[in-house]
Amino acid sequence: MDKKKAVVISLGAFCLPVVVMLGIYWARGIYPFGPSYILTIDMNNQYVTFFSYLREILKGEHSFFYTFSKTLGGDMTGLSAYYLLSPLNVVLCFFSTEILPVGIEILTLIKLGLCGLTMNLFLSRKESSWMTVLFSVSYALMSYGIVYQQNLMWLDGVLLLPLVLWGIHKIMEGKPFLLYVFALTGSILTNYYIGFMICIFSAIYFCYLLLAGERQEKVGKTLGKFAGGSVLAAGLSSFLLLPVFFSLQGGKAGFSLDVLSLQKSFHWSDFFLKLFIGSFDYREIQTGLPNVFCGMGVLFLACLFFLVKGISLQKKLAAALVMVVLYLSFYIDGFNLIWHGLNYPAWFPYRYSFVFCAFLILLAREAAGVLQKEPGKRLLLITGVLLALFSGLAYWALHQNATFLTKEKLLLSTGIFAGSGLLWLAYREKKSQKAAGILLALLCLGELFLNGRYCLEEFHYQGTETYAQEVKDPQAAVDLVKEQDYGFYRMEKTFSRGQNDPMLFGYRGLSHYSSTEKDFVKYFMGQTGFRNNGNWSYYNRGSTYAMDALLGVKYVLTKDTLGQGYEKMQEYQGISVYENQYALPIGFLADSGVTKTGIDEEKKLKLQNQIWQALSPETEEELFEPEGAFGIRTVNVIPSEENGETHYRKTDPQKPGYIQYIFTAQNTDPVFAYIPCSQMKKVTAAVNGRYLGAYFDVYQYDIMRLGSFEKGEQVTLTFSLQEEEVFMGEPEFYSQNMDAMQQYYDSLKGGFLRDIQGEDTKITGTVDNDGTRDTMLFTIPSDSSWRVCIDGEETGTETAFDTFLTVKVPKGTHKIELRYQPAGWKGGILTSACSLGILGFCLVYCHRKKRK
Repeated sequence: MDKKKAVVISLGAFCLPVVVMLGIYWARGIYPFGPSYILTIDMNNQYVTFFSYLREILKGEHSFFYTFSKTLGGDMTGLSAYYLLSPLNVVLCFFSTEILPVGIEILTLIKLGLCGLTMNLFLSRKESSWMTVLFSVSYALMSYGIVYQQNLMWLDGVLLLPLVLWGIHKIMEGKPFLLYVFALTGSILTNYYIGFMICIFSAIYFCYLLLAGERQEKVGKTLGKFAGGSVLAAGLSSFLLLPVFFSLQGGKAGFSLDVLSLQKSFHWSDFFLKLFIGSFDYREIQTGLPNVFCGMGVLFLACLFFLVKGISLQKKLAAALVMVVLYLSFYIDGFNLIWHGLNYPAWFPYRYSFVFCAFLILLAREAAGVLQKEPGKRLLLITGVLLALFSGLAYWALHQNATFLTKEKLLLSTGIFAGSGLLWLAYREKKSQKAAGILLALLCLGELFLNGRYCLEEFHYQGTETYAQEVKDPQAAVDLVKEQDYGFYRMEKTFSRGQNDPMLFGYRGLSHYSSTEKDFVKYFMGQTGFRNNGNWSYYNRGSTYAMDALLGVKYVLTKDTLGQGYEKMQEYQGISVYENQYALPIGFLADSGVTKTGIDEEKKLKLQNQIWQALSPETEEELFEPEGAFGIRTVNVIPSEENGETHYRKTDPQKPGYIQYIFTAQNTDPVFAYIPCSQMKKVTAAVNGRYLGAYFDVYQYDIMRLGSFEKGEQVTLTFSLQEEEVFMGEPEFYSQNMDAMQQYYDSLKGGFLRDIQGEDTKITGTVDNDGTRDTMLFTIPSDSSWRVCIDGEETGTETAFDTFLTVKVPKGTHKIELRYQPAGWKGGILTSACSLGILGFCLVYCHRKKRK
């Protein structure tokens, strides 16, 4: 084949998936064809914010290694390695946060197109034709690519897999292992999680080729190349893998040792329900079956692979063994756990199912290549048998009560299966080859379009106007504050788009949601009255004014009115900007007792008293004072005591039910409330008729800011039951003593870190220590990767309140410097450098050998 035709075919392999995907977006009403952006589930809740932050990193304003735009600050290495390291992400630099979803959609299309291109390059390594394009498009638009495309960081591994497999073939052919090394390294670096799965499949595929008799060198030499190339790829990736390993310690991503579990993941026959068009519904993304649909034509040819005479029995047995191994990986919990890196996935099950589709497509391509050598009558008989079996499978599936399958989908699948089989038979004949090829292409593209449409109809996507409203005004307000104050401080909002707003809008904040956040940080946030549900913690409506002060929240953006201690600076489009008069800097001198004070106190407002008293023991007044006795009034609700809580149940489930706590304000200081609850049953809250929002809700269960009242004023906190029952523990009602707040602030003010110059990985400042206190507390999570120097000399660190970084500071004026270097960075760099040297040697050796 001439180069020009090869280029045109490659271009088709890239463009056709893009065109079909655009058609699916058109049918689903996704921008620019409708009112929705391609933002759903985690793409909407997490990834769009990370990509927005990536733009800031690429502009040089933030670091890949550490950030203060998540909770109290934290390591970015694990997050960057998992979500952000695809080189294709550079596309997003051309899109502002307000139109970032457009860039994400373009990036998605590019990656799907590249999946088709790389698979076509692999399939065309010996012989290229327009038929290879159909297999490539089937790979790019398999159900995995459709359903999981919102997990954009996984698609790099999908597009690199064909190159990895091509590299393995080169090893089998006695050629250098360079393609395999480069492709596998790329898979690991772009997303170590999917890269790990590709490593497993690479070993399986290598064994398959060995068993199939594909090697052209001695077994030992071939095995040595493969093993050496695999180790070399891991070594080249070590500069990232080692820091990532340390970064993930203490986070959500724990490891399970249930690898010996033989428990079944599903009924053995349910797997075959996923072979039909549109075999997906929303529940499948939570705890469903593997997404293995990649086309009826592919399925027909993959079955034919085991029945035609042109393929050796040895290869068929090897392929059957691989199919059994992959099936058992899905079916057996322990095997499935290994593929997921010993960590059970939360939603999006069977994240490696793309390798099954890839293998199915390779079998189909090989079967298509030998069709012309098979007797026509025999093929016709085999086709009839396969059609009968598939019709029986469809009939069986119809009676399985699978929520994701309908009669329409089953009939459609059966018809396309039959049509694909007959057209592939017709394609064998030269007279009908052109017409059959065109019909096959139309049938293939049509079924992939229908499958994509069925799948995407199951998702709810963010509206374009809604996204614009949620982003435009808050971003402008944040930018307004940053333009007026270039200092090092935290900022937050009492309204939110999501838990990652600090990254979305580019400010130092207290909210974050990702799998890499440290558990001890989330625990501190929850204990001090912010919302923490275990997966994430965020500012939401805030905790107390005192916590804003301690954590250095200098500015608060809100659509409400903040009370004492805050000064309203300006207003923009209904968003008020308040400055906190008591905000502490990122570092200040405190009493040494902070390193001995824990945070396990159950009563959250009482714990805040303990924290402030530990900071400045000489300040005798308590910062939070309990309100007086309160009364309880119920409407259409009956209380009963259960396990130390009060269980409130509606008398008449059809009528509204209310619980009211009534007390008298002791002074004009701001009042806060917290009600413990063991079982989340949603209610709405209001104080003296002013609506406060939901409570006992997954997003809103924190300390409530009730406001300030006149001394002697009656305060009524009303909870309206949204369900038939609710469980409530002993409520906490406290007022924040503003006189005491001033005293605490004044007592700490002399030890503030001043002249602060702050970046993500480096903070410098000066402190004047009069000898009253000797402990410098930084409201930064304690982490051994921070190096603290006093006047140029590195010093040891301790931990305050089980959370914060502290150092001892002698009397006098001192220059303080903090530098962050990820753990494992030096060792990883050294290992990668050595591996790079070995690779260089291999390149020179191969070049000289080629010349000889």
